[in-house]
Formats: sequence, C-alpha cells, structure tokens
Amino acid sequence: MKQRARVDKNHKEIVECLRKLGCCVLSLHAVGKGCPDLLICYQMQLYLVEVKDTGGKLRESQKAFMRSWGSPVFVVRSKEECVSLLNQLRRQAP
Repeated sequence: MKQRARVDKNHKEIVECLRKLGCCVLSLHAVGKGCPDLLICYQMQLYLVEVKDTGGKLRESQKAFMRSWGSPVFVVRSKEECVSLLNQLRRQAP
C-alpha cells in the first residue's frame, strides 16, 4: 500500500503567495521520490521549488534529485522567502 505523500504545513500558504505574486503553480508533492513540491512558471520561465517548514531539512532523496537533474531547485520556507526568490529570478532573467 502506497504511503500518503507528506505536505509541509506551510505548503498552501506558499502556493497562495506565489500565485498572488504572479506565478502559475503546479503542485508536485504527490510525485514523491525526492521530486520538488512545486513547479512554478514566472515570467515565462519554469522553476522547481521545494517547500520546507521553518527548520525543515532536505531529505537524502531530495538532495539526490537536485544533483541528478542538474537544474536548480529553490527552497522556500515563508512568504518573505517567496518574495526574495522572485526578486532573485527577476534579476537573473535574460
């Protein structure tokens, strides 16, 4: 029997915040196997985002996913970190 995917307590809050800030958000938390919690589209670019509660640490499967995909996975824990992430992505935009 498959175990139900865990969702961090702030998952819904983070999704709502990202949407209010102009992102399209697809929740991937049920995929498991280290896959990040969210796929977001911001300014026509796709990004992977891992949601963690305050003090939450990445599991080994999540670290392995990040290494194998060769694409950055951004970790956010709060609304403030969402704003900071989007500011960072805006500065890096081509």
